[in-house]
Amino acid sequence: MKGFFDRKKGKSLSDRIDDYVALDLETTGFEAGIDEIIEFGAARVRGGEVVETFQQLVKPQYGISPEIARITGITNDMVADCPRIEEVLPRFLDFVGDDVVVAHNANFDVNFLIYASDDYDFPNDFIDTLRWARRLLKLDHHRLPDVVAALEIPVSEHHRALSDALTCAEIYERLKKKLVELGVELMFAPSARPPIKRTVDSFGRPVIEIDETIAAKYTPDPESQIYGKTFVFTGALSCFTRDMAHAIVAAMGGTPGKGVTMKTDYLVVGNMDFPRSVTDGRSAKMKKVDHLNEIGAKIKIISENSFLEMIRWEG
Repeated sequence: MKGFFDRKKGKSLSDRIDDYVALDLETTGFEAGIDEIIEFGAARVRGGEVVETFQQLVKPQYGISPEIARITGITNDMVADCPRIEEVLPRFLDFVGDDVVVAHNANFDVNFLIYASDDYDFPNDFIDTLRWARRLLKLDHHRLPDVVAALEIPVSEHHRALSDALTCAEIYERLKKKLVELGVELMFAPSARPPIKRTVDSFGRPVIEIDETIAAKYTPDPESQIYGKTFVFTGALSCFTRDMAHAIVAAMGGTPGKGVTMKTDYLVVGNMDFPRSVTDGRSAKMKKVDHLNEIGAKIKIISENSFLEMIRWEG
C-alpha cells in the first residue's frame, strides 16, 4: 500500500482545451479514504462535443446512510445487485485514459479516485470548473447549482453522477466562451511549495515538520485552503504533534485555535479517532461544532488525512 505522500496527483490547469473527460462521483460521505464511491459518471468530449458516456452504480461495503440517500437519490436497494468498486474502478480508469479531466471541485473527485485503490495514482491533470467560476462569475456562492443558474444551463437532475458530469462539461464550454468574450486569459500562478518536509520516525512512520529553509523565504498563498482560515485540532494526530500542526497552519497564513468557537472554520480530527467518532458517537468538540452550526456557524469537521491533502505539494 502506498503512503500518503507517495501518491501522484495531476495539476490544476487554466488551459482552454476541446478534448477531455468530464467526470463526477457520488459517494457515501466527504472523506476520501474513509467514505466510498457509489456512482461513477463521465462524458468523453471531443471538439467540445460529448461523444461517449460512462455511468455505473457501485455497491459499497458499508451501505448508504439515509442522509446520503436523500441527497443523491441513491438507495441501498438500488445498489444491492451492483458490482463492487474492485470491478468498476479499472473499467472507469480505462474510459478516462490519459485525458485531462474536468470536474466541479475537482480535488474532491480526484482524491476519491486515488484512495479507491491501495496502490493507484491519478496523474491526470485536471480543470476545476469551481476554480474557474470563482474567477469569472461574481456570485455569493459557486456551488454547482449556483453556477448552473448563473449560466442558465438546463439540468434534468442534480446529484447523479452522469447528469452532473454532463453539466460540468457544459459549464466548462460556457466559461471558455466567456474568456473569449472578455478577451482575457485565465492564469493560475503555480503554488509555492509549502514550508513543510516529510521525515520518518524510528519505526519508519511518516512525520510532518516545518522546513525552516523554505519557511524563511515563504509567502503564504492567498488561494490556498489554509490561508485566512482557523483550524482546531482534536484527537491523536498520527503525522505531527499538536504544536507542529499549529505551526504549519500559522506558517501557511491560517490561524491555529485551541478551542472551537463561532470563528472556527475547520475541526481536524486525528486519523485514529475520526472513524470511531463517526461510528461510536461524537466527541465533546464535535458536539460543540454541531451546536454552533445550528446557530449559524459554518464549521467543517475533517480528518487528519484531509488536512494533509490541503498542505501537500506536488512532485
